[in-house]
Amino acid sequence: MAHYLACHAADLFAAVAPSAFDLLEENIGECAPARPITVVSFRGTDNNRVPYEGGRSALVPGMPITFLGAEATFEAWSSLDGCVGSASPRDADGCSAYSGCADGTEVILCTKEGGAEEPGDPSIAWPVLRRHRL
Repeated sequence: MAHYLACHAADLFAAVAPSAFDLLEENIGECAPARPITVVSFRGTDNNRVPYEGGRSALVPGMPITFLGAEATFEAWSSLDGCVGSASPRDADGCSAYSGCADGTEVILCTKEGGAEEPGDPSIAWPVLRRHRL
């Protein structure tokens, strides 16, 4: 839902914090935010339902989907937000970030090695979300 809102309701939301989910190959072409939007994502490397590396999934019965993967989703958002330069190396929290993005937005991926369906870390997400307002 958070990725969908970022793709389709960036005029209403300044930032999103998706967790344990990625963009889908089936609808990445429809992702056209009205403006750049901050995205801080939380992913675990051992999530069996949404593979970190991406790929086909039967997560939704009767509806095969293909996840881009955590890193590819991170790169997709950096492109959608017009980020320049390279992402930072992962910090002590496992977070890598693009900071040179359009309109001061940020694109962040926080990875937990060995983590499964990571709910996200509010001590990381809230300061990021608070920095961005419409």
